[in-house]
Amino acid sequence: MAGSHRQEEKYPHEISGLERPAARALWEQIFPEDPAAFLDAFEAVRPDRRILAHRGGDGLISMIQLDRSRLCYGERVISADYIVGVSTLPEYRHRGLMRSLLEEAIVNGALR
Repeated sequence: MAGSHRQEEKYPHEISGLERPAARALWEQIFPEDPAAFLDAFEAVRPDRRILAHRGGDGLISMIQLDRSRLCYGERVISADYIVGVSTLPEYRHRGLMRSLLEEAIVNGALR
């Protein structure tokens, strides 16, 4: 129940390596159909992906996962983030959390 949770963070943060297991746990809760072997392989191939998240309650409640890729834009080659996946616990949806994560990803990505 949402009322039993501590209020969610107002601003997103980039999670550290120590929080990555919490990010995976959130992903597994939202997408239970993804087999563990798939998630293991994905983490092995892209261990450097960026994860922006909101905390609330006892852990992560919303996150966006980003990968950086090199793209050809005309004659130029640029680096840009793309969205790998997003997830928000059902009881925290419709509160603007994903919007703030997307805005942070855009601003933060433009500055990298």
